Amino acid sequence: MALGIPEMKTIHEMLSKSNEVYYNIPNYQREYSWGSVQLDDLWADLIDVAETGQTEHFFGQMVTNTADGGYDIIDGQQRLTTSILLLAAMRDTVSGFLKANLTDDEKYEIRRQKDTLNESYLINKTGKAKLRLPVENDVAVFMETLILNGSDKMDKEDNATANNLLNAYNYFMRHLKQYMTKENELIFGRHDQFQRVKNLIDVFTMSFKVIIINTESTKDGFIIFETLNARGKSLEEADLLKNLLLSFLENSSNEYALKWEHIFSVLERKSDATSRFIRAYWAFNEILLNSNKLYRSMKKSKKLSNVQDAVRIINDLDRLVEVYHALDKGKMSYFVDKELGRLVNIAHAGSIKTFHPIILAMYDHNFTEADIRKVMNKIIGVYVVNSFIIGETGNDLEKNVVKVAQNIKKEIDNDISAIIADLSRYQKREQVKTQIMAWTQDKWKPNATKGSFGHRTILAYMLDAEDNSDRQSIYDYCKRGSKFKIIRLTNGDFLTGDIVNRIGNFTLLEKSLPWDENWNLENKVKVLRRSDVIANRALSEQIMQWNAKRVIERNEHFADLTPILW
Repeated sequence: MALGIPEMKTIHEMLSKSNEVYYNIPNYQREYSWGSVQLDDLWADLIDVAETGQTEHFFGQMVTNTADGGYDIIDGQQRLTTSILLLAAMRDTVSGFLKANLTDDEKYEIRRQKDTLNESYLINKTGKAKLRLPVENDVAVFMETLILNGSDKMDKEDNATANNLLNAYNYFMRHLKQYMTKENELIFGRHDQFQRVKNLIDVFTMSFKVIIINTESTKDGFIIFETLNARGKSLEEADLLKNLLLSFLENSSNEYALKWEHIFSVLERKSDATSRFIRAYWAFNEILLNSNKLYRSMKKSKKLSNVQDAVRIINDLDRLVEVYHALDKGKMSYFVDKELGRLVNIAHAGSIKTFHPIILAMYDHNFTEADIRKVMNKIIGVYVVNSFIIGETGNDLEKNVVKVAQNIKKEIDNDISAIIADLSRYQKREQVKTQIMAWTQDKWKPNATKGSFGHRTILAYMLDAEDNSDRQSIYDYCKRGSKFKIIRLTNGDFLTGDIVNRIGNFTLLEKSLPWDENWNLENKVKVLRRSDVIANRALSEQIMQWNAKRVIERNEHFADLTPILW
């Protein structure tokens, strides 16, 4: 590996000698992510150096790779991007003085300072920003405009990276204004304000220093990037995976960088969502792992050892990402099959995500949505029985679900009947009838979110089975923003022991209808009769004689339904 000799350079030396070159942020780099914590640290360091008169301040390291027309930033792009944004804010703060009532000599000095900031640090001879993103990155134009023109007429974007850039620029604009106008209770005039800003510019460009290491080889650049970031928390797992995949595609990286950009954009430019997606993909293709072990697994895998493997994986991810996003967000509109969309939305409402590898594997093998709907219905049945009723841990259930997904990939389960039979092997149906008899709301109190949804889902299936009118559906009961609430029919004054919390003493009622379990029975009858739920109207005829025997009978009825429903 051929590395250049490390050089210590000031910000001025690093940027002012690049009038004919660019600093490029390569495709494999992560998005700009500095927030208030990092910005506060930089600003505090700048003020400290300015006020204590230090002549040197170490600002970190940068690793670059010689590229066409300039240098690729291998490590340090967050720091460099922030530096450019600070300098742009300094330029625009200086420009503001041109509107003030100053002498011609003072305005001449201000123009010179503005031109120096632009020509030395921000803009090269071609009139383009010295720091640039790949053209295929949808934030590239936004960042170029911000560097060249500042934030005038720039609005918040529907993009986290663009907003991070704009927020950093605006942060510096605010802090520069506060710094130049007053210090404690001392208010400065316009001339002194300009001198205070000018002093900060000099301090940042002449006293802040970075160590720069340059390499001539792109391959060496990838290796250095990986070595610097594979350990510790400096990068998200998704960023390392992006680097790993694109490192195989040096000669055609732009084509596949565009596909990665599509993947990342669909997933709302969120690294954690990208990592979860690749984890689900790798689970049915290779092995189920925690996200923090995914990079190391893929790096060592024989299924990712050459260009062809990298092309196949990126193409697969590009093809499946919109399906995954629809599953992850419960987007009904993505699916042509409306009932499939409703089932996906129900799963999303219950934060059920570990089934994603199965559905991705089915799309990967071109199953129809009608077939996928049948499997999705079975999946929810498995979760209702194993998770909501039996109480199986999420990790155990996920391992079994992934085994089914891997069998789909291997074409062991090559049709719907085989997939459903495979899922049935892991569904604990033999225990469910006994468990539902003893199932109580209190069982789920340690996990209120799961408990509420689990309880509602079980009741939804039971009530739907008793209603042939199609007035309500399981989806209506379970969807996010459902108009139904869980109610307990009566309290412990009427029922003793755990009978009061058995599922037979609960139902789902419209949120628009009032309910108080402490009401007298006559009021409860009136409300239950107003409900559109058929089962509630039936309950209105029984509630006057409600007792432990009635609850147990209703529990037994629910238990008899379980083999039919799931």
